[in-house]
Amino acid sequence: MRDRHGNRVAFTILLSLAALTTAAATRVFAHLILTNGWDWVDIPLIVLFLVLFLWISIAFWTATFGCAISLFRRDHPLMPSPPPERGQTGVPLPRTAIVMPIYNEEPRRVFAGLRAISESLQETGLAESFDLFVLSDTTNPDIWAEEESAWARLRCTMAADCGLYYRRRAENRERKAGNIRDFCERWGGHYEYMVVLDADSLMTGATLVELVRRMQEDPEVGILQVSRTLVNRSSFFARVLQFSSALYGNIFSSGFAFWSQTEGNYWGHNAIIRLRAFTQCCGLPKLPGRPPWGGEILSHDFVEAAFMLRAGWKVVVASDLGGSYEECPATLIDFAKRDERWSQGNLQHLPLTVARGMNPMGRFHMGMGAMSYVASPLWALFMMLSVVEGVGLAISTGTFEARFTDGNLPIGVALLPLTSALTLLLMVKVWGYLGAACRPSIARRFGGAGRLALSVLLETVASVFVAPILMAFHTTFVINSLLGRKVAWEAQARDESAVRFHEAYRVHSMHTIVGLAAALILAWRASVIFWWMLPILVGLVLSVPLSLLLSSTRVGRWLRKMGLLLIPEEIEVPPIVARQQMLIAEETAQSEPALHPFVRLVIDPALLGVHLATLPDGASQSVLSPAQKERLLQIALAGGPWRTTREERLSLLNDREALYWLHREAWKSWPLDVLQKVATAQSSAVSFDRA
Repeated sequence: MRDRHGNRVAFTILLSLAALTTAAATRVFAHLILTNGWDWVDIPLIVLFLVLFLWISIAFWTATFGCAISLFRRDHPLMPSPPPERGQTGVPLPRTAIVMPIYNEEPRRVFAGLRAISESLQETGLAESFDLFVLSDTTNPDIWAEEESAWARLRCTMAADCGLYYRRRAENRERKAGNIRDFCERWGGHYEYMVVLDADSLMTGATLVELVRRMQEDPEVGILQVSRTLVNRSSFFARVLQFSSALYGNIFSSGFAFWSQTEGNYWGHNAIIRLRAFTQCCGLPKLPGRPPWGGEILSHDFVEAAFMLRAGWKVVVASDLGGSYEECPATLIDFAKRDERWSQGNLQHLPLTVARGMNPMGRFHMGMGAMSYVASPLWALFMMLSVVEGVGLAISTGTFEARFTDGNLPIGVALLPLTSALTLLLMVKVWGYLGAACRPSIARRFGGAGRLALSVLLETVASVFVAPILMAFHTTFVINSLLGRKVAWEAQARDESAVRFHEAYRVHSMHTIVGLAAALILAWRASVIFWWMLPILVGLVLSVPLSLLLSSTRVGRWLRKMGLLLIPEEIEVPPIVARQQMLIAEETAQSEPALHPFVRLVIDPALLGVHLATLPDGASQSVLSPAQKERLLQIALAGGPWRTTREERLSLLNDREALYWLHREAWKSWPLDVLQKVATAQSSAVSFDRA
């Protein structure tokens, strides 16, 4: 389909620079530790240093390329773009489906985001080219009922140009990947493109239109991925993530796009996909063996990008496009829970990196994804071996410094390679600062060059203390995967509830114990290593109070008031983000918390009709026996649905006959005030289509 090798000049330059940097640092490191002979620890130390320094070097040179590009290009994604001109289409746009897979998400936030997206599309004058699909895998019956109610209400308020469809799967096989596959098999033939969004994603109409136009201009592009901006969070931890993503994420994205060219990667959402190519070459196989290494592929995105590349399609990262937003976890613990799922999914890709016929860049992307988690246990092993060597030297020579004194090597020179690794990490932050500070128009969007510098310093300090905690988390995740422990794939936490002390203590107590033990041993037998590892030790020892502090929204709001950790989207809130927040606030003010979602669905004829229409064709899916069904109906009728379990309500929601009976009997016997709340309200759905 195209000459792949012509795209790899920049990639070759990247690897060459990273290899040269790594070779120089490793040569110095090896010379220093082998000066006075070698023992069994030295060779593993050198190998680990080489691997880890290469990993850091690739990130450093990626950021360096991105910084250079950001300094000189005009189409910077942080610069405000002019609104699209209504009706200026050039050529008609093909039909595009915007799909949002959800799993036990808060319906209020999901549908507020969808409404904001549809209204933004209306402003482009091209909304008729797009349809929105909510693909539910929800297993909570109360959330299921709320989803249908929110969908019905939104259909009444949306303009007719853009369709909105809802489908819930009775069985969520293969998780998100299976959800997307089900859509492609049932409706994909009606559309040329598919834009995949996450439950917390927002994309402006102008960006959606531009994505379709770019796909039209290059018929060889299979996936076009957009960079994402983190917004809407207030906690200290989330503000650190949002700031680092806005400042450093831009240069990483630019650098990645530079060296990956048309052999980029796919990050699972906020991307447009050519449906014909996707359905032809992105079917996911089941891996041999038992979970977590075998069975269903957990993290589908990198694999689908690799399969696209294998088939000859282009995968491109549009680093110059803005207008793409999502939210991040609000606490360190929630972030770690998400990483636990991702780590097991990415480790599962390792066997695929050596599969036959894979594109070399696809192998590289999957390997780098796995390395982002494997690096933590490798760093932990490197530090433990360094401690073993240091303590051993202290025992044999009386002091750790003696080795370097005998070899006429000052301690600062001996630790130069480690210092250089830290320098590369810090230089990435310097590039991010320079990329913004050298352009006053961008620096102002971070609060000005002065506040930007203070924010970089604060983010760096926070990252230094958080890094060892994440290293400990990731090391545990990798070990659990190696031991065959399968992670639970739960819905992601979207709220900003602060971490309580008992939860922080439960999660971080082992981190504290390990940090204290390491600090005592090093202070006793290897004081030089102790001082160099102090930031790591402090992060582990203080992990409980750090987790509590970082989860605080009060601290986060104070920092915003002081102008620290600001992001451009807080200086000038994007209209689509502001609209989503306003819709959520309006929906919250108008909601009736006293009315149970199941009760509302049973009583309201319009909602019940919507629900029954969305059930699959055929007979009742209830697995209840007649006696069980009769008992549940009597309990629900007499005592209310809260007397039944979630599983029991789920069975009732899948049973047409039971719902008809319960609706009829409820109007006869339920309290008058409950009935009046629905009967006197405006009907929640005046019309609906089956989807």
